[in-house]
Amino acid sequence: MMSVAWQHEPGTATANGRIGVGGLVVSEVFYCGERAGQVTVRRGEMKHSLDPRFDLRKHSPNGFGWGNGEGRPEQLSLALLADALQNEGRALQLHHRFNERVVRILPERWTLTRSRILAYASMLEQDG
Repeated sequence: MMSVAWQHEPGTATANGRIGVGGLVVSEVFYCGERAGQVTVRRGEMKHSLDPRFDLRKHSPNGFGWGNGEGRPEQLSLALLADALQNEGRALQLHHRFNERVVRILPERWTLTRSRILAYASMLEQDG
């Protein structure tokens, strides 16, 4: 659901976590990772754990990993893309490249926005 707050430059975030899209301002989604393999999704005031999307592909029975730590980062790549893109086919198609370009270099603690993930996905699709 989009909520119009004010006109804003498209594609730029504001101080309160809102992003301008086509002249509308919508709430941004934040994905936050902690070394324990826990990834939290924050949409406005609501928080929940990121679904690992084992239904699409099971890369790791232990859940998420990233950077040089334990676990298989491919599961996180798939889960982030599936949630952000809301398109399972695109997520499956892009998650290996997203893993190599983004997830493998994440630090111990990190935050990614949905808009950043969408930008990465678009870039990966253009690179072929």
